[in-house]
Amino acid sequence: VMNGETGELLHMSEGKKKASLQEFFDHLSPEQKASIEAVAIDRSGAYHSCVKENLPDAVIVFDKFHVVANYNAALDELRRIEWRQAQEEYKKVIKGARFLILGNTENLDNSERRSLRELLNLNAPLATAHILKEALKQLWTYIYPKAASNYLHRWCCQARDSGIAQLGKFAKSLMKAHDEIVAFCHYPITT
Repeated sequence: VMNGETGELLHMSEGKKKASLQEFFDHLSPEQKASIEAVAIDRSGAYHSCVKENLPDAVIVFDKFHVVANYNAALDELRRIEWRQAQEEYKKVIKGARFLILGNTENLDNSERRSLRELLNLNAPLATAHILKEALKQLWTYIYPKAASNYLHRWCCQARDSGIAQLGKFAKSLMKAHDEIVAFCHYPITT
């Protein structure tokens, strides 16, 4: 647990269970708890419920890094499925492209960009998923909650309408987390 304003480490505990976070809250006074306005966390259900129980008035913000990481997990699952279904001549292109498709496009050199284009030209589902990955990052540029909410809804509709099961499932999970994602407009904090 870190102070979002100063970066100071406040608590460290092993594990990702509710009890590991509860240890932190057990050492806070009611006044200290009441002073916490917002908390950035990953999308762990255990952390979410612990924060809600201990800080019922605090705003929960789902960390953008973890949201993108969750999307990348769905994208990598799709990449593996596409590899298994690919013709033999295309398997090598898909298998060796994990870094290209999951990494930040702006960090690729020219050779890597060409390889990524080749992959995306060969495989429509991966191309769609990659385009949506890049578009998802736009969500955290909004400063008005209504605009962010509209963008999130449109993005989720596009993911669902893609017909790609992994993207539809991810979009459904994002809509469930709508409030915690859009809260970034009021509290632009991350972990």
